Amino acid sequence: CDYGIDVTESVMKLVLDACKGPSPAVTKLTALTLMEHLFLSCTSGRSASIAVKDAGIVWELYDLAVYQRPATRDSPTQSSSSTSDSDRSEDEGSGNRIRKRKASPVGRDEGSPMPVPKLAYPGLWWRVTSLALAICGTDCEGIGAELWKQSSTLRAIIKMVTSGRYRFPTVDCDAISREEMKRGEADMREKESRITEQLFLPKSSSKSKRRKKDEDIHEPRGSRVSARQRAKRDRLIALQREKEAALALAEDQRRKKLLRTAQKSIMIWDPRGSARKPPRDTVGLILSVGELFGLAERFRLCEEPDFLLRAIGSTSRESIERAYDWLIPIISSHPRTINRLPSSASCFLLLRAYGTEGDKNQQLLELSAPLRQHVGSCISGEFGESQAISSADLLFHDLSDRNPDRRLCARRVLQEATTSMRPQEDDLDIPDENDLSWLLSLVHVKFASGIVDVAIKHISHSIAYERGGVLRSLLMALDSFIEFANNERSSDKHPFGDLLCELLSLRPHVCCDAMDKFGDLRELALSVVTKVFQGCLNRATESHNNDDSDTDGNSSTKLHVSLAIRS
Repeated sequence: CDYGIDVTESVMKLVLDACKGPSPAVTKLTALTLMEHLFLSCTSGRSASIAVKDAGIVWELYDLAVYQRPATRDSPTQSSSSTSDSDRSEDEGSGNRIRKRKASPVGRDEGSPMPVPKLAYPGLWWRVTSLALAICGTDCEGIGAELWKQSSTLRAIIKMVTSGRYRFPTVDCDAISREEMKRGEADMREKESRITEQLFLPKSSSKSKRRKKDEDIHEPRGSRVSARQRAKRDRLIALQREKEAALALAEDQRRKKLLRTAQKSIMIWDPRGSARKPPRDTVGLILSVGELFGLAERFRLCEEPDFLLRAIGSTSRESIERAYDWLIPIISSHPRTINRLPSSASCFLLLRAYGTEGDKNQQLLELSAPLRQHVGSCISGEFGESQAISSADLLFHDLSDRNPDRRLCARRVLQEATTSMRPQEDDLDIPDENDLSWLLSLVHVKFASGIVDVAIKHISHSIAYERGGVLRSLLMALDSFIEFANNERSSDKHPFGDLLCELLSLRPHVCCDAMDKFGDLRELALSVVTKVFQGCLNRATESHNNDDSDTDGNSSTKLHVSLAIRS
């Protein structure tokens, strides 16, 4: 009917029982088709709904896809399962039973057939999987979470639907996981190939060929046999072997072609086994089910379990960078999902979005406003001290990286995250390298003490790579941070003078260019080095022991630096 009925376990059980027994009322194909019509009345916009809570009914649903072996002279009609071997062994003689007991599975003869596991029709199997996927989406917290744990195939498809990337291996896989998934699929395909060859292809004439090869080739003997006769015989044998090899190759190619065609008709029935790759003609079915039931939205909005984080895989930098292109549009359409991500994930995504990769990242930047707001909230201490220090440490770590593009991205992210007033039209501009407000604002946040310590540690390394206005901004900010930290602890834990003198000694030309261009930096350097030099002189006058030779050497070095600056 147009309105349909709610699909419950009792309704599904009624349909499943109708196709069981020695004389079923309907075929399994008819039962599956009827089930699909019932589910169709529960799609978005319809009044009926799916109310399935028991995962056991899903495994019974997979029984509709079981492959039925046709009746032959050797074996009756039965579902292909490993139990057929035990039934067959009861009719064999005692000698065969004794021989089977003595033979190990590894030492089985090459000609003996391998046990055939339970098989399924691929088309029916994937249709059942699409119904199971719809059941997962209607109750994500209950049966969806349970089937996620029990079925690798459903787990992979849920990741595809959540991310919107229908690829195998799934988007969360690193190099090792990708190889494992490919290897598992290849092993299953290899088993199915051997089973298909055993069930459908005729036995090859390898025994007769082997017998011909093993037979001794008759050659003329005796003293009257000439060399010309032996050479002629050898040529005939070579031609015969070439002809046999060509026939064997053609037969092998024909069997492989038949095998590929026949292999599409069966697959191993193992819904709880390793993840299976959906065929091309099945991807459209999965897409249709996801669209009809709104599964992508359901999985993305579910917080327990959090399918979005599971589709990402982990919160490492590599995982976030693999997911940034599909995750940022989701965050833009559902800004509240950003609060479910850890601060490190938000920073990684924003750093990736600010990367220098042309128009693609420009489009992502336009969608990254929720990310900038979340990173700013983390640094300001809205989500606690650990999140604030973790975010600051990650961003300042990139600020001191050897890669200039990464340092530029980190400065842009930090400026966007720490500047309270941002003009709308300047959100995507490169930050002004002479602007200090975004750095100095860190001393006013809630957990400024821990964040400033992190900033001092990384900026001390960053000044070894920068020049010009950026170097000036970092040095001015570093001086303010060290003064703030020393006042907080009433100690001189971070000597700014020593850092500046070391920088002047290592990069004299870069520092001189910056100080010639910026008067405030020149005044700061003169005052700091003068204080350092004065302190060295005071310590030198207080002690005249020979043990202070190292201190005198350092003071002489700083004296030369100070005189160079004054000149």
